[in-house]
Parts: sequence; C-alpha cells; structure tokens
Amino acid sequence: MWRLYNQKRQEVDWPTSNKLLKNPIHILKDSLTKALVTFLPLAGRLHWTNGGRVELHCNSMGALLLEAEPELKIDDFGDFCPTQILNLIPSADYTTTRLQEVPLLLVQLTKLSCGGISLGLAISHIVADGQSALRFVSE
Repeated sequence: MWRLYNQKRQEVDWPTSNKLLKNPIHILKDSLTKALVTFLPLAGRLHWTNGGRVELHCNSMGALLLEAEPELKIDDFGDFCPTQILNLIPSADYTTTRLQEVPLLLVQLTKLSCGGISLGLAISHIVADGQSALRFVSE
C-alpha cells in the first residue's frame, strides 16, 4: 500500500459558509465516484486464479471511503509519526478477509476537533505504482 503524507501546515481563515467545511465527506464521495470512472481498475478486486496467480477483475465494486472524527487537534500529532491512536491512513486486512473482498483503494477523511482535515489514501501496489497514485490524486 502506498501511504502519501502532506505535512505542510497553513493557517487559513475559512468563511463559515464554506460548503467544503460543512460537508467535506459528500464532496469527497462525489469526486471519488467521478474519479473511479477514469481509474476503473481501482474500483475492482483481485482474485486468485486456478493456477495460483492473482488476477484483477474490473468489476466496479468500488473503493472504501471512511470518515473519522477523533477528539484530536493537529498539534496532538507532533511529528506525524504514525501510531494506532493517530492513524490517519486506512489499511486493508489481507489476513482475515478474502482477497476478492478487499478494496484496492481506501480513502479516509479525518475531521479534527480544531477544524483541520486530513485525507489519507491507501492504494494497492499491485494496481498502481507511486507515479500512478500521484496521477490519481492530482486528477
């Protein structure tokens, strides 16, 4: 899984009527739905073949979109070293879940109590390398 971090901090005085701050998960869901049309393999699933190889099925099963609202502020993250408590990036469980049920793209929107927002992505390296993941994020 690729884990993309952006640690640049910027203070912004957003107007309270800003649509993004009121409903960021709905905007992200709409954007993700549109993006998966272009990046169709990320909405698929992997399967084992009879020969023991992994095969990609572009079956439009979709990505996993999570929303988290911890009682944390951006200052609580210190140097952004990942821990179980400060987990901003979703992860797939390949040990207890059947391979064909595991999403290839996992997205987590974390809304912090200070008003900050974190967007964490995990993309299966079987489907996308670093350059492909960057293209997906930038488009």
